[in-house]
Amino acid sequence: MPELPSLRKLPPRATFWPFPSAETAPARLPEHSPLVRCLNGTWDFQLFDRPGDVTFEALASGSWRPLAVPGNWTMQLRREKSTGPAFTMPHYTSSRMPFTALFPHVPEYTATGVYRTALKVPAEWSGRRVILHFAGCESLLYVYLDGKFVGMNKDSRTPAEYDITKLVRAGESYQLTCVNPRFSDASYLEDQDHWRQAGIHRDVYLYSTPQTYFEDIGVQVELNNDFSSALLTLKALVRTNEPGQASGKISGQLYDPAGVPAFAEPLALTLPTSTDTTPLKTLYNPPADTGTYLLKATVQQPRLWNAEAPHLYTLVLSLETDRGEMHTSFRLGFRQVEVKDRQLLVNGQPVMIHGMNRHDHNDETGKAVTRELMELDAQTMKQHNVNAVRTSHYPNDPYWLDLCDEYGFYVYDEANIENHEWFGLADDKRVTAAYLERVRNMVERDKNHPCIVVWSLGNESGHGLNHETTAAWVRQADPSRALFYEGGVRNYFNAPRTSRWDQGHRVTDIIGPMYPPIADVVNFVTTVDDPRPLIICEYAHAMGNSSGSLADYYAAFEKYPGLQGGFIWEWLDHGIRMETPEGAPYWVYGGDFGDEPNDGNFVADGMVWPDRTPHPGLNEFKFLARQVRVTALDATKGVFQVENRRYFTGLDDLRGEWTLKVAGEVLQTGDLGELEVPPQDKIEVSLPIKWPERGEAFLEFSFTTRESTSWAEAGHLVAWDQLESPVAPAGQVSPSLPAHNVELFEGASLVTLRLREAQLTFDVGQGELVEFGSPNLLVNGPVLNLWRAPTDNDRLQLSRSFGNPHRAAGLWQTLGIPNLARRLESFEIEKGPEDSLIVKIRHVLSGRDRWNDVRHTHTYTLLEDGAVTIQNMVRLAPDFGDLPRLGLNLKLKPDFENLTWYGRGPWENYSDRKASSRVDVYQGRVRDQYVPYIMPQENGHKTDIRWLRLEDETGRGLEVTADGLFEFNALHFTDEDLTAAQHTPDLTPRAEIVLNLDWGMRGLGTGLIVDTLPEYQLNDLDYNFTFTLRLLK
Repeated sequence: MPELPSLRKLPPRATFWPFPSAETAPARLPEHSPLVRCLNGTWDFQLFDRPGDVTFEALASGSWRPLAVPGNWTMQLRREKSTGPAFTMPHYTSSRMPFTALFPHVPEYTATGVYRTALKVPAEWSGRRVILHFAGCESLLYVYLDGKFVGMNKDSRTPAEYDITKLVRAGESYQLTCVNPRFSDASYLEDQDHWRQAGIHRDVYLYSTPQTYFEDIGVQVELNNDFSSALLTLKALVRTNEPGQASGKISGQLYDPAGVPAFAEPLALTLPTSTDTTPLKTLYNPPADTGTYLLKATVQQPRLWNAEAPHLYTLVLSLETDRGEMHTSFRLGFRQVEVKDRQLLVNGQPVMIHGMNRHDHNDETGKAVTRELMELDAQTMKQHNVNAVRTSHYPNDPYWLDLCDEYGFYVYDEANIENHEWFGLADDKRVTAAYLERVRNMVERDKNHPCIVVWSLGNESGHGLNHETTAAWVRQADPSRALFYEGGVRNYFNAPRTSRWDQGHRVTDIIGPMYPPIADVVNFVTTVDDPRPLIICEYAHAMGNSSGSLADYYAAFEKYPGLQGGFIWEWLDHGIRMETPEGAPYWVYGGDFGDEPNDGNFVADGMVWPDRTPHPGLNEFKFLARQVRVTALDATKGVFQVENRRYFTGLDDLRGEWTLKVAGEVLQTGDLGELEVPPQDKIEVSLPIKWPERGEAFLEFSFTTRESTSWAEAGHLVAWDQLESPVAPAGQVSPSLPAHNVELFEGASLVTLRLREAQLTFDVGQGELVEFGSPNLLVNGPVLNLWRAPTDNDRLQLSRSFGNPHRAAGLWQTLGIPNLARRLESFEIEKGPEDSLIVKIRHVLSGRDRWNDVRHTHTYTLLEDGAVTIQNMVRLAPDFGDLPRLGLNLKLKPDFENLTWYGRGPWENYSDRKASSRVDVYQGRVRDQYVPYIMPQENGHKTDIRWLRLEDETGRGLEVTADGLFEFNALHFTDEDLTAAQHTPDLTPRAEIVLNLDWGMRGLGTGLIVDTLPEYQLNDLDYNFTFTLRLLK
């Protein structure tokens, strides 16, 4: 019955808890109050195939098993096979419903969990109200106490509270039973892109208040024009369950961030006078026994809340009547939000949104996320310059908002509404009440959090009357924040992408498209006169090895008024931890539990792995969102500009240092001294730089925290820049001359060129270099390579295959690039200058039996110092554009594990994701270059390489240079290994070293809809490049 979203549930309220005194109330959290009992722990559990199978007889005769609360039962049972007619495992689909039915129906066989636990009401709660609180359960929950029906709720992500006062007696015990069908008609409104789970996944509490109590408390802050004072208005909704009016008072004290009282005397109000006829909840008509009371006060020189300096005050509020007393507290912040002149303003500043979309996810427990893991999220985000979070696509755990208040994040709080496959529900009156209840549940629960700057009506649910209705309610209930809804500007029915970006004013104050091309957003803000800012709600789809062109997005954000950043999709990979038969852990994705239909690894699309280890792409984001920037004013004279990109705070908390390097060698270092740079300002600094007269030099700037903070240790790197020498580099060192005393040995199948210790041996029949050095370094000699293991962006579609003709990998498959075969056309030994010898080999390649697809001429010349140059000329067929890569692949013997390179690093980088990677000399082990994306794919690449070396423990090995900057990978996996693997355990490292020397590689692109930009594609038909291989002794 979709018209009934809940039953017997108390009205939603702000998050606060009862305490016995004003002295204990500042503790704030429920675990610190003796009036709150946490019911989390091990409960009894039974599983049934359908709700109708749950009977008293079945429960009495069935076998109960222990189960953790909170925790999805789908996760806790995932290592057991689903054997019955109802599917009991985690199920992943992106936008499709996980079952086939027509709204509002669900499958007959809907797995149903039944929970049971003992509940004892403390004896000291005699005569008081007793409330049962469920913070979140997916998807439908019926609650019973000793077999008596208590209530029902369908909103999985906000609390359901039930007054059980009349069902219990103090000092006695009861059996609490919860029936949890996996699906209901509400599942159609919770069609978000994440794992479909089931079970009680947030905290369960029992708490007590007096019979006259605070039903709700709201706070409003109004700052004056220069932010020097604030009018604080407290709205307290007081209710009594006893006849007649209670007499007494409401009092409150505000404590500043240092714990000092803000008022000389507490605010006080006598009951029952001073009632306000305007109810706190505009959709809830308070009964006669409820009154709304206002307390107002002016705070001078408030310390403002913002993401850089999140100053929090604590309000302690007391209700003391002749019927008992209730004390509580919560934190608040002084800040102002406006939308004005195409800008979202926080305290008058147009803050750039460096945002992430975040789901609640734990790889072991599903939607049950521990506080420690949430704290790790917040700390990791702050360490990487994230300043905003969109709670995609539902209100996150309440503790997450406490952390956002405390650490400092601007939050889009999003209602738990996404009818993605059923857009028509946006105009369906059967779900109007559910829409309203879900939006109201969010707003009322979270209204006192200063971190929330924008309310979001939900996600990808069409646009209809239900959105107009909920938008009207939000605007009336809370005009102090901006309103957003992605669907208000979405184009439908294949209309031009930007055709509705100027629409939807009633439902959204912000233009927030999904995955728009850079050209589209630039064109819109430069040609359309719309008063709203454009803040992208989802972009740079971070699936696997991705995040290409982030620098291009940021260039647009910073250049064009009206663009104000956006939210990366998304923060974390939603892999679920499983183990191989040998016990090795790894992460799985859609389809791995037999869930059908499924959308594969589309669920693994984050900036961090499930354990919160950052992907390399997060370093790129951190750099682009850096808080300090250095540019050269006159580099020759050592004059530079330091820019503070913060909006509210100076740079005095940072230490600035500079280092001058040549090829990894430090020539000079220095300190920038006191950084007295006001917000959004710049200063000029002069440094005693002594640039080398010749050669390539780099000047590095780094900014680190002077002291430890709640999110990082002292010395944490906040920002960096690298500037190149103003002196023209000397260029690559010229190779030695071709050798002229080369010995030639020709056999039936092999040809050898020898110069002292240097030796080249070719297989004449294959046209391949098979030996280099004595003893030989090679397992396989260099061959032309056009293939890379497809990234998720290359093959992006909602399946595991990469045969999507509309993505790059589909094109490559059509061209036969994954299966290129070689045919030898000629093998020639020619005389070169000074009687040198040249080996010229010609191959043709094709993967579709068209032997003019690729023509490769490679010429080998042995040099006087024993090195060998490999000159390559490659010609492609006219339809052979947009290559995965272009270069040579060779395999080295296992000994040469020690890797050193001069180029960009230390993390993997690509042509369209290298802004964060500094040019330097780096060292590592080959085995450590592998990046374990949940679905294996291209990884570990490095760009702008001057030279690289692979050596054994004695220093013997190989050095590679080129006729210009080049790129490389060095791994223990081939591209074929990575292409074939579906999960990380599918890969077994090879003993040999797989070395790819690339003229270039296609950029990574930015994922959904937006492909790799043309400037990062390999679209030429003719290429010429030379590599030089040199033996190291």
